[in-house]
Amino acid sequence: MRPRRARRRPAGDDGQQGEGSARLLVGTDAPAILELREWRLVPGEHHDGDAHLPGAREMLWVLSGELTLSVYGQSHAVVTGDAVVFSADRPHRYANQGEDELRMVMVVSEPRETPDH
Repeated sequence: MRPRRARRRPAGDDGQQGEGSARLLVGTDAPAILELREWRLVPGEHHDGDAHLPGAREMLWVLSGELTLSVYGQSHAVVTGDAVVFSADRPHRYANQGEDELRMVMVVSEPRETPDH
C-alpha cells in the first residue's frame, strides 16, 4: 500500500486563467498508468488535454455543474450525475460553459507501451 498526499495545480494551464484546479488523488507509474483525479473548473474556464498514448481511455463523472467535453471534433454536454468514457489518444477539451462551478472525478488509463520491433 502506498498512501499519497494530494496536490492541486491550476486547471487552466493553457492560458485560460481561473480559480479551478486538478488534483491527482492516486496513480500508478509505468508500465501501465492509472490515475484518479479530482477537477474543479470555474465558469468560463477550460483545459485542453493532449493526446495520450494509443489505447488510452478516460472516464469522467460529473459531481456538480455541467461539463462540455470536446473530442473527435464534437462537443458533448455531460451534466451532474452523468458519466462518460472516451478514447483519449487524441486532443480533447474540458470546459465549463455554465454559470456554476464544475466538479468532476476522472480516471485515466494508459496501456503498457509496446516496444518497437
